[in-house]
Amino acid sequence: MAVVGLCAFLALWYGAGFLVNRRRGQRLYHWFVRGQDMLGADWKSVWIGSPASGVRFSVMEASPPFQQVEVILLLENREIMPFWLLDRLRGRRDWLILKATLRQARPGEVEVLPVRSRVVRVCVRRPSDPGVAGGAPRPGDCVPRTTARLPTRR
Repeated sequence: MAVVGLCAFLALWYGAGFLVNRRRGQRLYHWFVRGQDMLGADWKSVWIGSPASGVRFSVMEASPPFQQVEVILLLENREIMPFWLLDRLRGRRDWLILKATLRQARPGEVEVLPVRSRVVRVCVRRPSDPGVAGGAPRPGDCVPRTTARLPTRR
């Protein structure tokens, strides 16, 4: 009887997780469509798997200073409870990946990360080499300059 109850619970969890992710995916899709004019007029979108998994937007002729922009929204795996729980314990949530190509080459790179991400925690622990003049960062060093919180809506 316990096995039947567990199976029923997991089946209900899967259905609820799928519906939550599908609604979230559609909401994020419409959010992007409302603001895509800022990036450029020629764009296309493709669902990654289904609206419950994520979506990829490509802007081919982007507005200056960009030549091309790709936005990828990957949703947290809410359908399978053990995976969802494991990801929650690891601090993993939905992902927003932004890839942009500039019209003109610029020196260096820019990487925007969540304040509580594992990469930022590692960077904060790894100070620049004091042997370098003034402790200046070397190429490949990971030195966050500022942190900013992006507005989120729950």
